[in-house]
Amino acid sequence: LWHRLTIEGPAPTGLIARLAVAIAARAPAAPARLMVPVDVRNYRRGLRATGNLSYPLFLEVAAEQPWRDVQRTVLKGLKDKAPLHLDPAERIAPWLPLWFFAGFYRLWIATQQRRGRYPFTALLSQIALQTTAPLDAPGFATRALFVLPMQSDIFPLTLAVATVAGRVDVVLSAPEALVDRAGLARLADAARAQLVAESVAAA
Repeated sequence: LWHRLTIEGPAPTGLIARLAVAIAARAPAAPARLMVPVDVRNYRRGLRATGNLSYPLFLEVAAEQPWRDVQRTVLKGLKDKAPLHLDPAERIAPWLPLWFFAGFYRLWIATQQRRGRYPFTALLSQIALQTTAPLDAPGFATRALFVLPMQSDIFPLTLAVATVAGRVDVVLSAPEALVDRAGLARLADAARAQLVAESVAAA
């Protein structure tokens, strides 16, 4: 299932932190554990590859935690290059056979689905563009941009955010076995309330 949320206007400060707080407030267990992909090219300019160039930044967010606190955690993690700090166990990965990984992954997925417990509460990603002009082509003009979240057995919830000047699009996605359309819509409403809260108060 997926649900699209659109907010007209510039992206608010601390967008990722605000969404993290909205998720944590409704998470089945506290604290919520979120994974935020970070582009490695932020640290290694000039790096080129056709594969995945993102490493995870993990956030532990309490149910009532202010978004500004979460924002400080995000900024500190980025400053300290936390996404580049590999788990020591990952250093032996290149020496292990692929059949071992395949078998371990199948067992891991089956176990977490049977227990209803996942390693993360949600995956939260964002792409930001100043304009959609680079996406245009002769005879084609981009009116809006949104991204369907990646589907994975290890994430019970995913949010994909696309921000372009004057517009924010958030797509929420979750397996039907874990949430219905009404539940996804309620989470989208909570996300909207968190994103526009400050602007409404200022008005």
